[in-house]
Amino acid sequence: MSERKDLDIRPAPPPIIEERPAPMREGRDAQPEGPRRGCLERSLLYSTSCAVLIILILTGGVLLGVELITDALENVAESVSDVFDNDDTVEINIGPIIQAFQEQAFLETVRQNQQFDANARDNIRLGGVIPSPISREVDLRAYITVTAGVDLQRMTNEDFVTDETTNTLTIYLPPPQIKDCIFDIENSRFEYNTYCSAVARCRDLQSHVQEEAMAAAATQGIENTLEMARTNAQDQIRELVTQSGFTGRLLIEERGEPLHPVAVDGTCYTYYPEPPASAE
Repeated sequence: MSERKDLDIRPAPPPIIEERPAPMREGRDAQPEGPRRGCLERSLLYSTSCAVLIILILTGGVLLGVELITDALENVAESVSDVFDNDDTVEINIGPIIQAFQEQAFLETVRQNQQFDANARDNIRLGGVIPSPISREVDLRAYITVTAGVDLQRMTNEDFVTDETTNTLTIYLPPPQIKDCIFDIENSRFEYNTYCSAVARCRDLQSHVQEEAMAAAATQGIENTLEMARTNAQDQIRELVTQSGFTGRLLIEERGEPLHPVAVDGTCYTYYPEPPASAE
């Protein structure tokens, strides 16, 4: 007879249920579903705000650009209108200017002191016929003041040309002239030889050498004197016009009028040698 084995029969323990976390997704989105959804909402809100801000900035820039372009076009239109609109011309009153010129008469622009040497000598003739070894001689060192300028009395209203669209005044001047030769008696010196100083003053020779010196003053170097007078006239005319109230653009030209280089109403003209008459 077989042996009987005692069996220890015990109730089985209850099953153990393990709580496991939800499966994770691979990659950078491997997060629980709940937190991921909140991050997406914040990102969407941030992106929307940025987009709105960018749109506002772009809209403001466009509006500012349109305003600047509009202003620029308006300025161009005004400039073009100014060019063709003659209503903006400036009236130039030349009355005071002409009056100032008339009051000046001859505008002196050069006054310079020059030195000239002259000599006269002859022999005494006995009885006015027979030559003698006795001579008369006079030397002169003369100081003569020479003036030059522009004769404004020769000008007429036609010599003042205005352009009111450009506020410009053009003045046409006559050519410059030598005017006066003034003998400086105080500083000039006559020297006489023995006969003229002891016997006679030789008045005739004295007058002769003085006339020679004056003739030299009226002819020698007048080209330079006239050019100096022309240059100085430009400056003095500008000052005269400015004092008359004109503030616009001033142009000064010289008329092509032929004039004697020495003014006929001046003292130099007396000593200026006239050219010989041409043969018939």
